[in-house]
Amino acid sequence: MIVTRKVGNMQSHHERSLWKAAAILLFALTLYAGAIVIASGAPVVSNKAHDKGDKALRKGDYQLAEKIFRELLGKDARDNEARLGLSFALLKQRILQDAYDHAARVLLLDPLSARAHALLGSAILAAGDFRNSVQEFRTSLALNENESLAIAGLAMVDFYENRLDLALPKLRRAASLDPD
Repeated sequence: MIVTRKVGNMQSHHERSLWKAAAILLFALTLYAGAIVIASGAPVVSNKAHDKGDKALRKGDYQLAEKIFRELLGKDARDNEARLGLSFALLKQRILQDAYDHAARVLLLDPLSARAHALLGSAILAAGDFRNSVQEFRTSLALNENESLAIAGLAMVDFYENRLDLALPKLRRAASLDPD
């Protein structure tokens, strides 16, 4: 019996050691991840501000959305989500050059951003360049086939070129993907 107890105690001691090691490893990984965020110099921006900007966009308050996204970019110029939101708000206000510029800046950092390509295409289309806008919309859809802004953009080109039979299904699909 004494031998059994010692084996039992050894197992529980071994299990405790494993749990302690796992806890220390988890703690170290947490500290390491925090150090990476701090070392990157990127300020920690709450999602609440992004949510407020997105809510303003959904409500159609594009000036408020612009203000919120500009404030976010003032805190962190590398915040691509805020830059895309700002580009969309500017596009809706028909401030096309700034909308184009902000989408293009995102593409410099993230050339695979489907949303940025769609915003770029929308700004180009609003300026009247159908051919180049179609290229951007197609690039966007190649990256994300469900990018509603690109689908709607292609539908608008079809509409402007009097291809209503092609435009309507695209507009319905875009609206079903993103009703806002």
